[in-house]
Amino acid sequence: MKKGIIIFQKNLIPGKVKSRIGALVGDQKALEIYQVLVDYTHQQVEGLECKKLLYYSEYTENTYENNKDYQFFIQSSGDLGQKMGDAFKDQFEDGFDQLLIIGTDCAEITQEILEEAFDKLKTSEVVIGPAKDGGITF
Repeated sequence: MKKGIIIFQKNLIPGKVKSRIGALVGDQKALEIYQVLVDYTHQQVEGLECKKLLYYSEYTENTYENNKDYQFFIQSSGDLGQKMGDAFKDQFEDGFDQLLIIGTDCAEITQEILEEAFDKLKTSEVVIGPAKDGGITF
C-alpha cells in the first residue's frame, strides 16, 4: 500500500505568513511564530511510515531535501479548495492508495492523530478530523 501525507506549507516570507498575527505583533514576529509551527508539524510527521509530499506556496526550498521520505511540489493556483483538490488528484494519479492532507499551522496535530487517520482510511474512503478552532467539522 502506497501511503502519503500532503503537507501544505507557505514559504517563509515576512508579511506572507500569519498576516492577522503580523498585524498585531509585526511581520518578523509572525514569521518566527510560523517557523515554530512549521518545525512542530514536521516533527509530528517525521515518524510516520509514509511519503511526505511537501507542497510549498510559491517555490521549493531545500530545508528537507536530505530526507528521502520527502518529495517537493509547488501548490497550484486558485483558492485553497482548488489547490487541495489538485494535490489529491496528482498524487492519486501517481499511485497513492492512502493520502492525508494537513497544513503547517495546527499546534494540536500529533503523530498519533495522523496514524489514527491512516488506520481509519483502511475501512473508509474519507476521514475528516475535528477542527476545534471553529473550522468545519463532520
